[in-house]
Amino acid sequence: VVPAMAGELVNEKIAEHFDTSGVVLVGSTAAALPPAVAAGLARQFPNADVVNTYTSTEAAPAQTMIVFDPARPGSVGRPAPGEVRVTDSLGRPSPPGETGDVWLRTGAATRTYFGDPQASAAVFAGGWTRMGDVGRLDEDGYLHLVDRETDLITSGAYKISTLAVEDVLYGYPGVREAAVVGVRHPVMGQMVAAVLVADDGLDLSTLRAYVAERLPRHEVPTRYLFVERIPRNAGGKPVKDELRRMFSDDSRHLGSGDSGDSGDSDRSNAVSTPLAELWRRVLRLRRVPSDADFFALGGDSLRGTQLAMLVTEELRAPVGSSFVFDHPLLADQEKQIAAVSQAPDGGFVPDLVPDTDTDTDTASATDPGPPASALMPAAEHFVGWMREHPAAYPEPISIALRIRDRLDEELVRATMAALIQRHTALRTVLDPVTSAPVVLDEGAAEVVWLRCAPEEAEAHAVAAVERRFDPARGPLVRVHILQTAAEDHVLVLVVDHLVFDGWSLGIVLREFGLCYDALRRGSQPSLPELPDAAAYQRWIVAQYPRTVPRWARHLDGAPRAMLLPGQRADARQCVGAEVTRELSPAFGDRWRARAAAYATTPFVVGLAAWADVLTELSGEPEVVLWAALAGRLTPESESLVGPYPMVPYLRLQASRGAAFPELVAAARAEVDFAVDNQCYPYERFRPAVRFAGAFAYEKWQQAPHIPGLESERFPLPQGRTLMTYALPGEPDLTGTLMRVYEQADGGIVWRLIYNSAAIDSAAITRVEAAFHDRLQEVL
Repeated sequence: VVPAMAGELVNEKIAEHFDTSGVVLVGSTAAALPPAVAAGLARQFPNADVVNTYTSTEAAPAQTMIVFDPARPGSVGRPAPGEVRVTDSLGRPSPPGETGDVWLRTGAATRTYFGDPQASAAVFAGGWTRMGDVGRLDEDGYLHLVDRETDLITSGAYKISTLAVEDVLYGYPGVREAAVVGVRHPVMGQMVAAVLVADDGLDLSTLRAYVAERLPRHEVPTRYLFVERIPRNAGGKPVKDELRRMFSDDSRHLGSGDSGDSGDSDRSNAVSTPLAELWRRVLRLRRVPSDADFFALGGDSLRGTQLAMLVTEELRAPVGSSFVFDHPLLADQEKQIAAVSQAPDGGFVPDLVPDTDTDTDTASATDPGPPASALMPAAEHFVGWMREHPAAYPEPISIALRIRDRLDEELVRATMAALIQRHTALRTVLDPVTSAPVVLDEGAAEVVWLRCAPEEAEAHAVAAVERRFDPARGPLVRVHILQTAAEDHVLVLVVDHLVFDGWSLGIVLREFGLCYDALRRGSQPSLPELPDAAAYQRWIVAQYPRTVPRWARHLDGAPRAMLLPGQRADARQCVGAEVTRELSPAFGDRWRARAAAYATTPFVVGLAAWADVLTELSGEPEVVLWAALAGRLTPESESLVGPYPMVPYLRLQASRGAAFPELVAAARAEVDFAVDNQCYPYERFRPAVRFAGAFAYEKWQQAPHIPGLESERFPLPQGRTLMTYALPGEPDLTGTLMRVYEQADGGIVWRLIYNSAAIDSAAITRVEAAFHDRLQEVL
């Protein structure tokens, strides 16, 4: 039988209609047998061996085989006959537990497709046959399939196995057949959708709760569709393209919670309560269904913070940033808000959201600029640091992109002029005496067009990044175009960190592409209106009376420094250096899955592991680390360019033998406090924790590029912008800076930045290795 037939035998309870005691063997092939179906076959045929065989027409007679084993419910067995291997993207064998491409081999001669050498090269190699599946081997050599390569769902940085989701659905009473696909989502790329054949009367809400208890949030289906039958091919496998088309109607696409196969099911489930309207605003959805899950609809920690602030201000129900993690379902949030509102102190609501109800136009094509004589906390920090270290300068925000396309120099200049006029941060300088921000009426970027040989491009790009800005004179924006051929350029964008942040980089790249494309077509750029940046910045400063006393109490008695083994206490110079490591998407998947299991973010899991390593190596009872938050606290502020990061100081205690889940819980509590009170002048608190180290976690949802132009990242050597300078005053005891980058493919890269004049490379390498080992242990 094939799995679809096996499911029918189980659903029809064949043993109740026929004597099955004489059946000694039930074999299934063509696809992985869901564990719930395999267990059901064992019950229906009590005297039979249930055997699952895995092979293909191209690979036969090579195959794997297993007699159903409850200890390995999802395995398709070991080779019998032949060989099996799992390889990474470079064709190297993957270690046990790591996912990769599945190959089978027999002793037969290498095969080919007749008359199709290109297809043959993709499937056959040295007697091996590429199966088109993603899987892993366990320590005993048993193969576990993750999914068909073409069926894997990519949602944000997550790779989701449709087989794993189907296995859970098959385990729910009343589900007769299940097929899972990825459907289009405007933010996450894809989201999980399930097509079911079910018994009459199956309760969708109960099914959702069952699935949510057994799968990480990102794997929980956001859409369900009930049908009479699932379309299958001649081999009994679901036709996934046809299933996806069932969800392709745009009027139904953004919702979740379909309860039938009619096109109006999504609308009938949508709600328009005040809380649902806030969801719609934060998640940018047309409709929100009554049984929605915040994270399943594309929510993340930033948008969770935005929602909590809007709930506090607009619904008059004070909640913290952990609100959405503790209550991800809309219905549960409604109940929680009602309980908070009825509490004795429910009437107290701090001023948490900028007031856009002013007598001036709060949205315009060009933002009106920052409040006079006010530095945002990030810029205030950099100014204070430069006064203390006159030879130092903050590392700029920069990127180099290779553009394999034609570029017009005049259009590039016109595009940059439009962007600088649109965003006041890009035409801001600092007063040379007071360091207050000064917005110029007319600004300009340094635009340089240079024709050079391809081998010279890297050196020119590095020089553009390393040359310092003059914050008093400007311009603080630099664009160099290095033309190496008619349709081959390197664009280098560099902006002073005093007026810009990493979030702003994505905005500028996107708007550059939109403006350039419009000008190239002879049209005027038409970009969305911007919110009132000045009002948003005034609101940030207005939070200080509420947050400053809290931070004063929180940091009272915090240690100023923590020395690692091998770190000298008499360093009088800073010589920047770094240790880097690259880790596979499979490692990133494990990290994200662990975070989902703890109902938190990868940042919090990494923070807990890093603090644990530092306190263990130093022997200190606690460590203080600063971390960077995006600082976009309303949905509207996400379109603002400027220096908006917030940098809280986090106090983390030594583990003292606590289990890792307890460390994660403590780290999450610390981060919750920091997020809820992130608007504060952290430079004023720096003397109390002068030598704090840092932990940062950043991610690109997609590889950086310029829309409308064939572009990709042009890699520059890491560490070229790390500074060397003499230290006035007391010696340098500054902790290390661990920067973790989640790549677009889900892989992980980190940079451990340190002062090589205070700690040698061998000692810091041991610290970095300890962090890697700790993560391997807890993930």
